[in-house]
Amino acid sequence: MRDLRPDYFEFTAVDPEKTEDVRRQMDLLEEIDVPKVANGFFLLDDDLSLTDRADYLDQLRAAGVALFQVELELVAEPGCRISASGLKTVSRMFADLPFLISDRFRRISDVPDLGQHGVSFTIGKDGAVSYDHSTRSMSLPRVLRATSAPEPR
Repeated sequence: MRDLRPDYFEFTAVDPEKTEDVRRQMDLLEEIDVPKVANGFFLLDDDLSLTDRADYLDQLRAAGVALFQVELELVAEPGCRISASGLKTVSRMFADLPFLISDRFRRISDVPDLGQHGVSFTIGKDGAVSYDHSTRSMSLPRVLRATSAPEPR
């Protein structure tokens, strides 16, 4: 890894409820001496539980996570079912931690301003699915656009 001199190490964060996996993940992250990008986070129109996991997200930040990637569900769509108070909670979380968001955006003008640090686009002809639930993998290629650089920890 040192020979590659990467700018970031991207990984899928384990579920915080799996305490043994979290411990192993944190041990591994401590050994990797480059900033990290944690993916695998979701905010769904009927599940905002990520906003209740501040302790876990802080633990990841302490282990060197510079950016979090979160998939939103339909926030950019008319008729979004996330309540105004839910959107406020999400915006507070985005103000506290460096998040890149993605949703079903077709144009940069479709991206809502929720206080995020940037946007992650999955590129594909006629659109593309960001996460394949059947194979539990991210699709490629992707483009990240950071609108502000997070402060190093």
